Amino acid sequence: MPMDSQRSLTLADLIDLELALAADREADVAALRRRDGDIAAQLAATGIDPRRTTGPRLFLAWLDQWRAANGVATETSAGHRAQQLLAGIGLVLAILGIALGLSAVAGWLLPAGGIPINSIFFLGTLIGLQLPLLLLWIIPLIPRPWLRRIPGAATIHWLWGVVAQLPPRMVGWIVSKMSSDTGTLLGQLHGQYNRLSWIYGPLRLWLLVRLTQVFAVSFNLGLVTGFVFLSYGSDPAFGWKSTLLTEDQMYGATRAIATPWKWLPYDWVNNPTRDDVEHTRYWTTVNTYDRNMSDAWARWWPFLFAALTVYGLLPRLITLAISHWQVRANLKSIRLDHSEFDRLAERLARPQIDTQATEPETGDAFLKGQAASPSSLNEAFPRSGPILALAWAGVQASSGEMEQLVSQRLGGQVVARHTVGQLNPQEDAQALAQAAEHLGGSTNGRAALLVEVWEPPVADYIDFISALRKALGRNRPICVLLYDRDAEGRTVAARLSAARIWQDRLGQLGDPWLRVDSLVAEEAA
Repeated sequence: MPMDSQRSLTLADLIDLELALAADREADVAALRRRDGDIAAQLAATGIDPRRTTGPRLFLAWLDQWRAANGVATETSAGHRAQQLLAGIGLVLAILGIALGLSAVAGWLLPAGGIPINSIFFLGTLIGLQLPLLLLWIIPLIPRPWLRRIPGAATIHWLWGVVAQLPPRMVGWIVSKMSSDTGTLLGQLHGQYNRLSWIYGPLRLWLLVRLTQVFAVSFNLGLVTGFVFLSYGSDPAFGWKSTLLTEDQMYGATRAIATPWKWLPYDWVNNPTRDDVEHTRYWTTVNTYDRNMSDAWARWWPFLFAALTVYGLLPRLITLAISHWQVRANLKSIRLDHSEFDRLAERLARPQIDTQATEPETGDAFLKGQAASPSSLNEAFPRSGPILALAWAGVQASSGEMEQLVSQRLGGQVVARHTVGQLNPQEDAQALAQAAEHLGGSTNGRAALLVEVWEPPVADYIDFISALRKALGRNRPICVLLYDRDAEGRTVAARLSAARIWQDRLGQLGDPWLRVDSLVAEEAA
């Protein structure tokens, strides 16, 4: 299947990729390697070399082959159905918004009784209530340095952050009250939620914003449309009443509101005039509705129409356009470089070597077998870039052996080595302070933390990994390499049962660029 070099990542593609990778977590590693080895050969036949191609182009090509192998048409995939569902929700919100907009304006224009419509309440209800909602939407998106110049904006931004932290904190509290098995399951689900939020949080936010703005645009479109067409079938008279405002103040308010459109070369945009404001003031207890002044009552209509359009419909059209552009920009900027894509890239670049055992497997190896030779590893995973090696106290491998194994495992060059987890916390602090400096600005740089697989992942490990993530930044890969040895002291592949404990516990952190592997590269069983 040829791959379109100009193809862009779509939401449907992204969902299908994540679902496929999620299914691979529980699949047999040997079967995955055989499957992806076949796909790599097919990609090479189409002109895509998995050893040299990286990023979305490689994974989109893999997805096309995966769909074909599984008999999944693009039009019937889960991602496409999810995308259609979002489109359907948007359509329902649009219809609902128009209906509510028409109903809202009809409630003002259709009632009879010969009483003028108070323009203050009319605009305050239909437009004034929308402006605070629009402000609450905009403030969380403003960069923090800009917020210092807007009075009260920083406080609202902080409150949004507090509200956003409530759901995960509640989940964490619930997990702590559960049994160990239930707590572990909920912790894993929470970790997956955090992981997806970490990677796709901005995209998810803009998808939600786009849906809300579809409703808001439709609501305001219903307002404007209903205001125009219902005015043809009814005889609305617009005026104003207020105990506190004088006629001069009311006229000044109308001129201030009309500022965005007062430059237009049409006479009607300057209405209502000062005389119109004076003649259309009325009181509830006094019948001052003089139909002989019908022109004055009617001259409020262009002003109100312009206000509904400029302050209601136009801002929502702008926010809808921004949110749609942000969705596309976020899809375009997604790098597809988290740990599971990393594993997929390794399988695609790795030569397909069938190492199926002729006898039943025994023992408890992580993926059974010993390390591949350095030459085959370098050929299979041709990466370069600096590696920061951090060995937890107790790992008995020598410095030379450790650096060699880490280099072979990750396909790069160890540029610095630290021993951490010792009694002196200052040594850990120093290693963390120098971590980013060791890796420099290299985009391929990553950190490797060697731990003993038989040690449980207690809080000390979790705290150090969290501190290391903070020191390196969000997109830097961190590889936790599990060190194991046999009865003779030789480094071997990590045992499955112990490795699963590490994988399950660290998976609860929800760090997309954190991966757990055996220090010794595994051969497929």
